[in-house]
Amino acid sequence: MGGDVVTGAGTARAIANADADEKAHDTTNGAGTMHGAAKAGGAARDTAYRAETPHDAVIEEYLDALVAALIGPRGRRRAILDEALDGLLECADAHAADCADPTEAARRAVAEWGPAAVVAGAYNEAVHRRGVRRLGATALGALPALAAVWCLAMLAGPAGPWERRPPAVNVGLVLLGFGCVFATAAALSGLRAGSGVRAVAPGATAPTRETAAAVSGVLLVLATLPAMVVNRGLVAPHSLAWPLIAPAITVNVGLALYLGTAWRRLRATTPTTAAAGRKDDPAWVDEAR
Repeated sequence: MGGDVVTGAGTARAIANADADEKAHDTTNGAGTMHGAAKAGGAARDTAYRAETPHDAVIEEYLDALVAALIGPRGRRRAILDEALDGLLECADAHAADCADPTEAARRAVAEWGPAAVVAGAYNEAVHRRGVRRLGATALGALPALAAVWCLAMLAGPAGPWERRPPAVNVGLVLLGFGCVFATAAALSGLRAGSGVRAVAPGATAPTRETAAAVSGVLLVLATLPAMVVNRGLVAPHSLAWPLIAPAITVNVGLALYLGTAWRRLRATTPTTAAAGRKDDPAWVDEAR
C-alpha cells in the first residue's frame, strides 16, 4: 500500500501539470515554465536550500534520471525539470521538519515522488497525447479552409470550362470525396478517444492511429487538388483564374509541409520509442539541465 502511494505522488503531479506545461510552451514557444510566477517566487528558497544542504546528491541523481527519460523539445524538458525540482524541494522542506538529516529528508522526498521512470512516463504520455489531439484538430480544421480557398480559385474563372467532363475529373472528385470523409471521420474519432473519460482511463493511449488516418486523408486531398488543376489547365487553360490558383497552390504546399513535419516530430516523441538510447547519453541530459 505504501509503495502505491509513493509511486503515485510524482505521477499524479506529472499528469496534473503536463497539460499546463504544454499550454505554457505554446504561449512562450518553449521558453516558459510550468509554475511561472510560483517558480520565480521560489527561486530564493531553492538557492537557500542548496546552500544549506551539502548532501543534495540524492535529488541531483533523481533529476538526472528523470531528464534522461523525458522526451520532447529542450524547452519543454527544462520546464518539466524545473517543476520536478520545485516539487522535490517542497517535499524535502516538509520532511526536514521531522528529520534533522538533510540527506534523509531528500531521500524521503524522492521516495514520495516515486521512480523517475514512472514520473517521466506520465509526463511523456500526457504531452504526447496532447500533441496527437492538436494534430488531429489541425487536420480536421484544414478541410474547410481548403474548401474555401479552392472554391474561390476554381469558381472565379469563366463558367463552363468543359463541354463535357473528362474522366480524370470524375476520378479526382471521387478521391476528393473519399479523402474528406475519411479524414473527417478519423479526426473526429481521434478527438473523441483522446478527450474526456476515455483519455484518463487506466491503460488509455493516445489516438495515434486515428490521427495518422486523418493526416493521410488530408494529404490525399492536397495531392488531388493540384492534379485536377493540371488537368483543367491542359484541357482549358483559359478557364482558370491563374492569379488565384498560385495562392491556392502555395496553401497546399505549406499545409503539406506542416503536416508532414508535425507527424515526423510526433513520431519522434512517441513515449515508447523516443527515449530509447538516451539514458546513457550525457549530452541529452546536459542539454536540458
